[in-house]
Formats: sequence, C-alpha cells, structure tokens
Amino acid sequence: MLRHKDTRLVQLDRGLHAMGAVIAGMILIGGLLFVRRSLAAERTSLDSSITEAESVLDEADSIRSEHAQLKKRLADLQQRTGELMARIPATAHEAEFLAQLSELASECQLVISSYRPESPVATERYQHLDIELVAGGSFDSLCRFLEGLESLPRLCRLTRLEVESASGDDGSYPVTMKLRIFFAPEHATPANTTPVAVPPAA
Repeated sequence: MLRHKDTRLVQLDRGLHAMGAVIAGMILIGGLLFVRRSLAAERTSLDSSITEAESVLDEADSIRSEHAQLKKRLADLQQRTGELMARIPATAHEAEFLAQLSELASECQLVISSYRPESPVATERYQHLDIELVAGGSFDSLCRFLEGLESLPRLCRLTRLEVESASGDDGSYPVTMKLRIFFAPEHATPANTTPVAVPPAA
C-alpha cells in the first residue's frame, strides 16, 4: 500500500514538473513574441524616420540647386546691366553717335542722306533723344546695318522703320528710320550713386 502511494507521488511530481516546464516555455515564448513585436514597431518607426530624413535631404539638395541657379542668373543680370549702363553716357553726344552710325553704314554699304535729331525728352531716371535717319541701300546692306545697331558702343533702340519699294537701276531701297539714344539725367553727379534704370526695349 505504501509503495503504491509512493508511485503516485512520483507520478504527481513528474506531472507537476512537466506542467511547470510547459508554463515556463509558454512564458518564454510570450516574452519573445512581445520583444519581437516591440522590435518590429521600433523598426517601423526607424524606417519612417529614415524616409523622412531622406526626403528632407532631397529637398535640401533641390533648394541648394535652385539657389545656385538663381545666384548665377543674378550674376548674369548684374553683368548685363553693367554692360548696358556702360553704353549710356552722361550727355547726348550726338556727334559721337553720328560718327558711329556713319562708320557702320560705310561697312554695310548703306548711304545716309539725312540725319535729323529731335528735342531731348526727360524722364524720371534718364533722358532720351530720337533721331530720324534717311538712307538707301540694298536689302542685304539694310539687314546688316539693322543687325549692327545692337553692337554699337552707344545703346540705341529702333522705334520706327519704313522701307519703300526699290527704285533706280541699282535696286536701292529708300529707308526712313527713327533711332532713340539714351543718356543720364542732367542732375546725375559722381556723388549720386543711385543707379540709372535701364531703358526698356521699344
């Protein structure tokens, strides 16, 4: 009878140990699952942070690139403005401009027959003077003359152009044009550092 009880106690002890092992295993597995879920959540958060950081870096690169482009455009604009301002004298200097026109016309084989300046017109930041020019020449010479106006040392704008039908045996085209030259206002002095506005294209 005593031996039978000992056997039952041994079996009960083994059962309790087995149950304890199962419970311990379940606790361990539950802990591992919890840690895994925590790591997965942390990884998701890190992936989101990395994606956001990469987006910020891409945007920063775009901003830097745009800034560099704007800086270059500003430098180009300042250079062009300086070049234009260098072509605008302080006074009209009509005779000097006529000499430049005569030289250009001679190179293009265009004959100037009349040169008539009008009265200067003052604006807030600069003055301009319109000059009526009557000339004659071939169609090719006229085209080269008009193209050469942009390369003159003096800034000028073509505001009117009238070309009549070719006349005479030489096929010369009578041309009447009006050119506008610019110069700084009379009150401008070396002490006045305010830049002169660049005249708009006509």
